[in-house]
Amino acid sequence: MPSVAEGVKLGIQECQHQFRGRRWNCTTIDDSLAIFGPVLDKATRESAFVHAIASAGVAFAVTRSCAEGTSTICGCDSHHKGPPGEGWKWGGCSEDADFGVLVSREFADARENRPDARSAMNRHNNEAGRTTILDHMHLKCKCHGLSGSCEVKTCWWAQPDFRAIGDYLKDKYDSASEMVVEKHRESRGWVETLRAKYALFKPPTEHDLGALVLRQRLLLPPQRHRTRPDAALGWLSGWSELSRVWAAAGAAG
Repeated sequence: MPSVAEGVKLGIQECQHQFRGRRWNCTTIDDSLAIFGPVLDKATRESAFVHAIASAGVAFAVTRSCAEGTSTICGCDSHHKGPPGEGWKWGGCSEDADFGVLVSREFADARENRPDARSAMNRHNNEAGRTTILDHMHLKCKCHGLSGSCEVKTCWWAQPDFRAIGDYLKDKYDSASEMVVEKHRESRGWVETLRAKYALFKPPTEHDLGALVLRQRLLLPPQRHRTRPDAALGWLSGWSELSRVWAAAGAAG
């Protein structure tokens, strides 16, 4: 889908805006498949932000493409319309963010299926950006009536400006929580999971960012912990595959 490449470029542009004036300003390298250079090889908050903003960009662009009718495999959202409120009725084309999130998940998480901490954190970071899109959906309305009297309003579900998504994720980047790796022995072998490094602090939720400390702790006997890939970001690298797509998207643009 062309909108996937557009979303990747949108994420890069927003990253560069959010980090303007910083020592690292989301600079890209044109002659390399790893377009951010060695930055994403390190377990940093910057890497986590790139994961989230890029996944959000893909979800945003695909959703917008569906609503504008430029994609033939999707359209307007008809599943989230409850009864209208006082003084307004449903109209226009509600943006189907669920579909955009689904495409983003299939695209960004395709190779993140290993039972290790890196894959878990990558999925966690990706989902962080996508959840931010869903959390910021809002009703957008248009007035109808003589001389702008707004006797009747038609409303539809809409995404926010992508700048609002970038601002929100940047705030979460500034307050990221550190995570550590724990190894659990299960029937399928050793499995790596994540936990908050500091028990005294509130663990990252679906609205927070997190950071990964590259340290392992072995836990015996086996336990089954499941870290929900919510909208918390973790500091962990691993977008080499996505970087290749970004490079291709930049060349196409």
